[in-house]
Amino acid sequence: VIDEFYYSPWNYFDARNVKNVEITKKFASSTPENPWGTSKLMFNNLTLGQNAVMDYSQFSNLTIQGDFINNQGTINYLVRGGKVATLSVGNAAAMMFNNDIDSATGFYKPLIKINSAQDL
Repeated sequence: VIDEFYYSPWNYFDARNVKNVEITKKFASSTPENPWGTSKLMFNNLTLGQNAVMDYSQFSNLTIQGDFINNQGTINYLVRGGKVATLSVGNAAAMMFNNDIDSATGFYKPLIKINSAQDL
């Protein structure tokens, strides 16, 4: 279990020998506004925990060998310059959500947010 995981450009992180990794708060680049290279991040099974946030962009080279579970977390898909990256999952990907409505917006809590959909 990891509360917060920040990676930087040119980082290489290989956790494929760890059976299950869960992010409980934040999974993001330490320099999202100024990436100077691509990171390589590898997991066996990865879970984004309830209310956790994962920032993902074309600089996030993320490979999940087994399963990816989004357990009521939010993925911020950061589109820059019209470029996107594929999230590679070897086995199954599951997005779990509940029926909680955000009182401020009146909408269900999103599983994925896209910062610039018009650039896709």
